[in-house]
Amino acid sequence: SLSLSLSLSLSPPSEYLHDLCLHMSYGHQTADQWNGYHTVYNNLIEGTANEYRGNCGIFGGYLANTTIAHNELHNLPYTAISLGWGWAQVESYARGNRILNNYIHDYMQTLSDGGGIYTLGPQPGTYLAGNYLLNQPNDNGAIYHDEGSAFMHTYDNVISHAPFWVYVWTDSIHDILVDDNYTDQPNIVNRGTNVTIVDNEFVNVTATGWPAPALQIMQSAGRQDNDQASVAS
Repeated sequence: SLSLSLSLSLSPPSEYLHDLCLHMSYGHQTADQWNGYHTVYNNLIEGTANEYRGNCGIFGGYLANTTIAHNELHNLPYTAISLGWGWAQVESYARGNRILNNYIHDYMQTLSDGGGIYTLGPQPGTYLAGNYLLNQPNDNGAIYHDEGSAFMHTYDNVISHAPFWVYVWTDSIHDILVDDNYTDQPNIVNRGTNVTIVDNEFVNVTATGWPAPALQIMQSAGRQDNDQASVAS
């Protein structure tokens, strides 16, 4: 297993370190060969992918039981957190992953077809919760479940200033529940199969401000002192 707690600050740009990646193994290995049980926690990742714009802030392919929590990612040309691999419904050992309480802002500054949190492939028991995503200028969704994404739960996130707050564009994406999120942008795309988007709250921030539960998510997201950090459950 891998546990990372670093501060990566690449401003001014570095020619040596362009992103933080969890490289994955492929195939249908037995449990003792799984790539998993990693933790990426309390990191600052900024200004990455200055030369190879298609790199992500954090990338994990076929992973099991991995947690990405309480990181801040910003000033990125492309996707902030990418989890999963395989643009189809091929089953693998990928499962039980958690993307929690991250503060992701000013991402997708250059490229398109990505998002703040981007997923691929079936990952049973995986959930995305407590994340605060802010300022996505390019198309697609802040939370972008791409082809084959399945068996996930996306809830208790706050999304602000994005073209679509959630993006599920084709029927190979299936069996995902998206609920109890807060957004100031009502636009969604949902062409998935058995993808339920329900009980989410559109907030007219100019008129009412963010409600208290949304403010709590925003305040808890990102890097925190170890004795202050709380993780969504």
